[in-house]
This record gives sequence, structure tokens and C-alpha cells, in this order.
Amino acid sequence: MPETCAIYALTRQGLELALGLAPAVGGRIFAARSLRECLDDTPDGPEWFGSLSELLRRTFRAFDRHVFISATGIAVRCIAPLLDSKTRDPAVLVLDQRGRFVISLLSGHLGGANAFAGEVAALTEAAPVITTATEVEDLPAVDRMAAERGLALASALPVRHISAALLAGRSVGLHDPENRLGLLGGRREDLFTRLGERQAFPPDVSALPPDMPCVLVTEHDAMPASSSPLRLFLHPKVLAAGVGCKRGTPADDILKAVRKMLRDGGFAESSLACLASASIKADEEGLRRAARALGVPLLLFAPEELVRLPVTTPSAKAREVLGLDGVCEPAALAAAALLGRKERDAAAPPGHDEPGGGEPLKDENPDGNDPPGYDEPGGGGPPGREAPCYGPLSGEKLDGNDPPERGERHGVSMRPREFPPLLVPKTKGRGVTVALARFPLASYPPCREFAHAPIRTAHPRLCRK
Repeated sequence: MPETCAIYALTRQGLELALGLAPAVGGRIFAARSLRECLDDTPDGPEWFGSLSELLRRTFRAFDRHVFISATGIAVRCIAPLLDSKTRDPAVLVLDQRGRFVISLLSGHLGGANAFAGEVAALTEAAPVITTATEVEDLPAVDRMAAERGLALASALPVRHISAALLAGRSVGLHDPENRLGLLGGRREDLFTRLGERQAFPPDVSALPPDMPCVLVTEHDAMPASSSPLRLFLHPKVLAAGVGCKRGTPADDILKAVRKMLRDGGFAESSLACLASASIKADEEGLRRAARALGVPLLLFAPEELVRLPVTTPSAKAREVLGLDGVCEPAALAAAALLGRKERDAAAPPGHDEPGGGEPLKDENPDGNDPPGYDEPGGGGPPGREAPCYGPLSGEKLDGNDPPERGERHGVSMRPREFPPLLVPKTKGRGVTVALARFPLASYPPCREFAHAPIRTAHPRLCRK
């Protein structure tokens, strides 16, 4: 298990507890140097420290989660100078040396400390101490739910106004066309007032009641209209940018072209899910660097996987080199369809694709996602007929760091109707062409529970004396 958690032990009993806890949570142990005589040195043993405050200046940002097996006051005094904001601070727990109580001290929602406290409580049979008001009152914590569902906060400032309204029993406006938060149809749907119709675009923000706190889930960058602290914008990763470029195009030129396309279209950069191109671009360093700079994967498709997809403005050069009418537009379409389908399948109820299983996720735009010519003779056939495979090569590195290796295709087949329309057709930059497509619309299942309730398990107490 990767080491994503730092565990600090200051006493012998705390060290014994840390040794039992670390393997279960992917933790690295840091122990006071005075405890060195209690344990033989081993390559995978604790790292010894003299000053906890000095150690934390090195480790606080290096780990996503921290567990202090100590008094709460020690943890508070040591981390206080290092705190930044609720969107950047890691999760911090405090556990007493007997493992009786585990306190969620910092970043309970966005950092996941509340959920982590439940995990540690189950392992140690400790009593979790959760003090965030929404969990105490069994109300939805919108910022935590957004983080769990991969929705980026445009700003964290409105979160407290949303939570305050829920705690006060006031209605909160909600625009969530695909129910990505899972609040529509859920146990406490009555807490929210639905805004707008089921569409990808947000309602007119200026027309919303000025005193109503609102949550808006949209890929559109509505920041100019969101100056009100009552408007919480959440951005889902639903946009695929197809890129075509000349050999040796620098990353900066690709970045400028992609960002200009997003800006001109009014889309949030945090909603970008991937860059996509043709497999012949596997060794383009500029393309790979651009994907890394944007923090998204790079998907590459073989020419035969792109040839049947529509192109609004054919390119003579692409036809000459690849036998294609274009690269950026079909790559955007293929990536949006592939990732959109994977996302929907991951969110579907268990057994939805089995005989007698649950209902599949609904296609909210069954007729609007068909490519040109779909209903024409030879245009792709009826919805039940499988189209050729449209997917990246199986050896592909999706982190944007390495070029893909050639290999067999994933075998992810799609019906023609599953390809979304282009949001932004091909636009040109300096040696770059880009196009943008959105994942097909879908309805996500409601979230039945939203307050974290740790589940006790049969695990024996770790190192409890």
C-alpha cells in the first residue's frame, strides 16, 4: 500500500499502536528519538525525530493524511503555523495512546478527515469524535460530497453559507442536471429547491433570488456572475479536448490554444478531463508536457479508431499523413464518449448490466448525441447494433508522463448514438488545432446517506493494553 499517511508517535504505547495501525492505512511512522531503544532498527522501521515542529515543516505538505498519537494540544501547536486553507490543508487526526478516541481535527470534509476517522475507529475500536455540524445534524456536507464525486470547487467561500442555511432549515437552490451530487431523489431532497430544467447549461444566475444560497453543478465558468458568496459553483470533469499539432510544437503553444478555447467558450479549466490526439503523436513531448501542466491524462487513438467520426473542416495535411479528414475533432469525440461511458458504468447501481439487474443510467439526450448521418442509410445502424471499437491502445499511459506503447485495443465498443456533439469545433492556434466535446448527459443515482457513520468491525483492538 502506498504511504500516504504520516503517523507520529511520542510515547512507547503510542509507538506500539502506530506499528499496528500503519500497515492498514498506508502509514509511515515517525517516532520520537527517545523511543529508539524500544525498537531495533530495520529498513522499514520508524524514522526518528528530535523536534516534532521541525519534522512537520518537511512532512505536512508531503502527506495527504496525518495521525498524531498524542495529546490534542501538542498537535494543535505544531500544525498551527503550517495551516493554509480548507482547500489545501491535509486531513489531521489525533489518537490517544490507548486508542480509545480518534478526533477529526482538521479538513474533515475536503481533506477527508471525518471519513478517515471512521476508518481508524473501525480498526482500533476507538470512539470517533466528529464535530462538524452537518455530520452531527445528519445533513449533507456539500463540499465533502463534491470532493468524493470529483467535483472541483470554484471557490470554497460559499460553503459556509450553504451549510449555515441547511443548519437553519432554509431551502438551498440546486442546479445539478445529471444529479452528480446525488441529492435529487435522495433521503433529504426536501432541503433543496430545484433550479432550471435538466440541461447542461446553468440557469441565469442574475435571475436567482439574491438571498437564496445556491449550489450549481456546471462545466461553465460562471465566475464573473458568482461574486455573491451565496453561489457555490462545482465543476465536474466532463470535457475532452482534442488536439492536433505540428511536429515539435512547444507545450506553451498547446496550452495557450486549449486555454483560449475554454475561455472563449466560457468553460472552467477544472472541468477538463483529458487531452486526446492520434497515436502518431505518442512521442510529442509538447503534447505530453501540456497534459501534465493541465493535470489531465493524455488519450491517444489509432487512425482506424478515428476515421468514422465526423469532421467539420477537413484537413488536407491530416488526409495526406494519416488518411484522416482531421485529428482534433474525432479525438475529442472519441475521448468524451469513452470516458463518459466509463464514468456512467462506474456510477451505475450494482447489477445494472446483468439479467434482471437494476436499470441502467438514463440517456438524458437520446436523440441529441447522434453523429451526422446516424439515421441515414449506412449511417451507423440502429441503436442496438455495435459500432467498431473506439478506444485508446491498451498500453497507454494515462498520466501524461510517458508515451503509450502499441498494443491491443481495450475492446470498449460503443453505439454510434453514444458519441456526443462537439461543443467547440476546430479552432486554430500557433501550429495547433483544438476542439472540445462534452461527455454525453446521464442521470446519476441518488445518494441515500450523506452523514458519515463509522461502522464497527470485528477487527481486534490494535496494541491496546
